[in-house]
Amino acid sequence: MKYTEANFQEGRIVGFFTQSLNWKEGLREEIDKERFIIPSDVAWFLKEGNISNKKSFNNLIKSYGTDEKLVEAFINEALIPKITSSVNAAFILKQQISFKGQIFTLFNEPNIVGAGSDADESFDKNVFKVIQEAIFERKFDNISKRLNRKPDLTFFINGIYFSYSELKLSTQGQSASNQGREKVAHNFIEAVTYSIESVIAEEGYTLDSMPSWSDISSRASIYNKILQNVVLFSKPVHITTIDDSKLYIINDIAKFIPEIYDAVKQGLKSSSAIRLLKEFLPEKIKNDFQKMPELREQTSTQSVMTHLTSLYHKQDGIYCEVEYFNSNNRDNKLVRPRSAQRAMFFSTKQKVKSIYLDELTPKLSPEKVKEELLKSLPNIAESELALEIKEILRYKNGQDQHSILLQGAAGLGKTNLIVWFAYDLASMYHPAKLIGLKPVQENLFDLIIILTDRTELRANISKDATKAIAVEAKTTQQLVESVKNGSRIIIYNIQKIAGLKKALSQELKEELGTKRIVFIIDEVHRSQNGELNQETMELFETCSSVQTANDKRNLIIGLTATPTEEILAKYGEFKPSCSPSDKKIWVPYFSYTMRQAIDDKYILDPTKNIMTVVDTLEFTDLLGKGRVPSTKDVYGDSRRQELAAKEIVKIFVRETMNAIRPGRGRNSGRGEGKAIDVESSINVAIQMKPLIEEALIQEAQHVLDNIPETASKKTIENAYALSEAIKNVVVTLIFSDTATEKCSKYNDGLNEIGIIKKFRCDNSQYKNAIMIVVDKLLTGFDEPTLHTIFINKNMTDVSLFQAICRINRTYPNKNDCLVVDISHDITVAPEIPKVFKKYGEITISDFDAFTWQQKLNKAYTYLFASEKNKELFEQFKLWKTWNDTQKAELPTELLDSINKLFSGSEADLEKAITIWLNCSQWLNVYDKLKYLLDFSDISLKKHTSIEKQKFAELLRKTLYTKIQEAQDKDGKGGITFKIVKLENTYGALINSLSDEDEEEDKKPKEPKESDKKSNGTSSIDAIDILGMLQSHEEGKEKIILEVKKFMKALFLEIDDKSKENNNDSFRKKIKSGEDMSWE
Repeated sequence: MKYTEANFQEGRIVGFFTQSLNWKEGLREEIDKERFIIPSDVAWFLKEGNISNKKSFNNLIKSYGTDEKLVEAFINEALIPKITSSVNAAFILKQQISFKGQIFTLFNEPNIVGAGSDADESFDKNVFKVIQEAIFERKFDNISKRLNRKPDLTFFINGIYFSYSELKLSTQGQSASNQGREKVAHNFIEAVTYSIESVIAEEGYTLDSMPSWSDISSRASIYNKILQNVVLFSKPVHITTIDDSKLYIINDIAKFIPEIYDAVKQGLKSSSAIRLLKEFLPEKIKNDFQKMPELREQTSTQSVMTHLTSLYHKQDGIYCEVEYFNSNNRDNKLVRPRSAQRAMFFSTKQKVKSIYLDELTPKLSPEKVKEELLKSLPNIAESELALEIKEILRYKNGQDQHSILLQGAAGLGKTNLIVWFAYDLASMYHPAKLIGLKPVQENLFDLIIILTDRTELRANISKDATKAIAVEAKTTQQLVESVKNGSRIIIYNIQKIAGLKKALSQELKEELGTKRIVFIIDEVHRSQNGELNQETMELFETCSSVQTANDKRNLIIGLTATPTEEILAKYGEFKPSCSPSDKKIWVPYFSYTMRQAIDDKYILDPTKNIMTVVDTLEFTDLLGKGRVPSTKDVYGDSRRQELAAKEIVKIFVRETMNAIRPGRGRNSGRGEGKAIDVESSINVAIQMKPLIEEALIQEAQHVLDNIPETASKKTIENAYALSEAIKNVVVTLIFSDTATEKCSKYNDGLNEIGIIKKFRCDNSQYKNAIMIVVDKLLTGFDEPTLHTIFINKNMTDVSLFQAICRINRTYPNKNDCLVVDISHDITVAPEIPKVFKKYGEITISDFDAFTWQQKLNKAYTYLFASEKNKELFEQFKLWKTWNDTQKAELPTELLDSINKLFSGSEADLEKAITIWLNCSQWLNVYDKLKYLLDFSDISLKKHTSIEKQKFAELLRKTLYTKIQEAQDKDGKGGITFKIVKLENTYGALINSLSDEDEEEDKKPKEPKESDKKSNGTSSIDAIDILGMLQSHEEGKEKIILEVKKFMKALFLEIDDKSKENNNDSFRKKIKSGEDMSWE
């Protein structure tokens, strides 16, 4: 028997709706084809849908005599005008309708917190209907045309048209991707074309005399007639097309009506209109469909059914759509979910319910770990299995609280997701209630705390989504007061970590101890350079320790585009690989990667256009003194700053200004392109602002000076327009205030919000701007018209990835974006492919804490348990005695033993260095692991000694100072070259100890061919291009060779000036023995 599209539609899809989602199958005869509603369902819901409707209906029935007359009057006088004026069905269903002094609702909300005791019964009265082959018919007699369409599936809620879907079947040579999207696009264009022709003729216009769209759209009656004629396309919440393996969705097809109108106005027989309506617009509409993402661990068919559930599940789909997916934010912009947002939101919501049905079972229970291991390693030996389970269970992942880690590409729209999560979780009932149980507390969560430094979220939370239950706490005191006042959702700036930790552990400890709390943490990897990572890990530990009730566990939901290894091991899911030698894999619960977002056209590919700018300045004065120029030397050089400012302006004028929505002339000065300039320090950023402003003035004059004598009037007008636009480019500067420098001083007194508003040129006819930044706004800042990023510093890894992603947002007429590497020696461009390969795909971690534990044990043994170093333990006992007595002076014996190491012997100095390295390794690895492993375990408990940690810290700092003095005295410089390998996040010294098998790694190696530099461009799909950059310019090569020559002499002959020049934050951290990320 042949499996046909009818079998697919009737058997699988409709059956899924009626059996799994409990929709009713209706008949197409029930539909009023003219008004495209189901009058009988509307009538029933007005009379019986809820108590309020029933009361209002009874109050009016006497005036109309019969139910039929009342219902008909309501439909014609109240409902149809409401449908006509509303954006889509969600707005109709969510809002009350006033009719003859009575209030009616058209949708009952589900059983959520605050809905009332009869909510379950009330929600069940909603009528959800799916109808096959519904007839949508329009007759346009005045133009002698007729429209008849039969969508495969049409959906109605309480009689109101909600959405429709076209089905295709791959076994018949058709797909949702091609034929499905094409059918919707062509049907829509044809329907709108007929409607426009008919309405224009009805209004007495000919095609030649048609007014412009701006005139038509401002005349509500004509505009609404056009829309109402095509209600099948203009009013649904969404339109989908489905086949057996894919689902595509379009949220707002009606936005293309103005372009169809313009084509009709050109004349339907003109070649340009034909091309527009037959080729260009269908392709444009087809591309506007969003593909629902494939889901990990599900087949493509299963993914389709999951996505259908997310769209049409009565409570978790339809209610979300009605209540807050379709809403206006504070800027009155319509907020609609993208397909990836829907998928992430729905999957996370189901995960939360699953977790709290078995709340007290940790994520890494013995049964769950065993199940996962056996999935990938079915033949593993029992003894090895037991050992693996034991090791994995020592991770603290999910022991103290539940966690869900979400990886979402930069540009996904995490701001909206956070708002939806917060509101949904605040109103969620305990899932036990859904299966007939009676939990002690019906509402699942008492409090939602959103931790973010995202200005956009704090300033632009949706009005509808918050319902006045959300507050922003700008200070710790406001946070305390908000909790005590019973606020359900609190937004707090995560940058104020110290105040938050204090509030959670002191002021609010008792208040929160018995509450079940959700912490929604934005950019959970925290900061683009990793410096806040340690503090935030401590904060997360505090979040988990807030809960003191034995029957409740808090939840952490972390969102990030770039999860670090530590964050994955702390909050990710355990998914072992199939290799016995590589079993420990941590992955996010849900991932929507940069690659997926680019492929789905949500964002632009920032690796496609990369430009490099070469500086040829030679720092011969410094090279002659035996040291390499520091960051401060290079980027603080006034000659280089002036050069950089001029290059930034030239490129900005040529590439950026008119890159978005250019006027008819390339030099018309009507573009909206903006740029961000990343500088190496606050001082350099401050110095660059007037230089860029001066360069803009010079460039504006240059445009006028270069008008040809024979130029036409139009050319001259364009030149003057461009010159004026250049002079009006807004230059702003933003950085975190310090004790000596305030950002407002350089921005006409504006605060951060004011600076961003000025950069966006909201109230100006000129839309071009340059913002100079240092570290601020390089994560989480969204400005769609941001086209270009100038990078005038050394950057790599997550900081580079996050920074470049600022320019990848889509915007009308924004077809690309641009990265300009102005760094000295062009260090940024070669790194771009590497970081996008690392963070552009799903981020996984094979982080093995037990390898680190071996390093921890090794250093501990050397310091406190080695037979060869008994004097160290004796020193510790001396220190402990002193510490217990709390005397002011260190014991003389301890100081003497330390000083003996600096008697002048080379061996003693080497031993001092080894002790210092072991102290650093032990402390740094402990910091790395203390939030990941359970240190109450007997094998780890020895490392938690506060006294030994203090002693090691004392040795580390004291020895470093002594070693520094000894080597400076001998003319050998510092001990920086003992730092062989630097860890991304924590450990400047973690891998620095000598092992015979590590000696090879310590030897200087010649750079690989792939690491050499040159000019070039690349896309993510052409990694090799930038990976094989060649050296550029002979003069440049000469400098590089000189630099190499003097590298070995670095710090050996440091003079007073070099010490001063290198006394920056990096050197200070080395001196204090701290860890850092190196650029």
